[in-house]
Amino acid sequence: GFATNTVVRSKQGGQRDGLSIGLNLPKRFDQMFGEGGANLRVSGNRRITFSGRSQWDDAARSGIRKQSKFPALNMEQISRFTIQGTIGTKISVSVSQDNQTDIPLANRLILRYKGDDDDILKTIEAGNTNLSISNTQFVGYSQHIQGLFGLKTEAQLGNLRLTAIASQ
Repeated sequence: GFATNTVVRSKQGGQRDGLSIGLNLPKRFDQMFGEGGANLRVSGNRRITFSGRSQWDDAARSGIRKQSKFPALNMEQISRFTIQGTIGTKISVSVSQDNQTDIPLANRLILRYKGDDDDILKTIEAGNTNLSISNTQFVGYSQHIQGLFGLKTEAQLGNLRLTAIASQ
């Protein structure tokens, strides 16, 4: 069961590096997710900065009758974190987020299921994904498209390989 669940602060080079979470899953989930339980590693930081500024003049010298001495407030939030992990041997999780980046596709979310060799359902990807179309008898060109966000599934039944994608 759930007897050996763990939460550990990771340290690397004497500095705090993240949080590791381990969770044993019941045996009935082994066929669906593979053996090994759930293991996630979370690292990153969040900084919130508050500042204020108040400015006023002596009312006798200025033409303004009522001045507010309450400061103009400013709040800035910076968030950078990653989550890496597995659920059993078949599911992997990868999340990377930085709210200060201007680079397209820098913030990523990938949840991937990888079936066994004899499974009909080979892979399921949710989040950031891509589409590779190889040159075959029925397709006269090959193309690799990145930057898709959605759901991608690959299956194989005998010699028939199927790829389905739903993306925005």
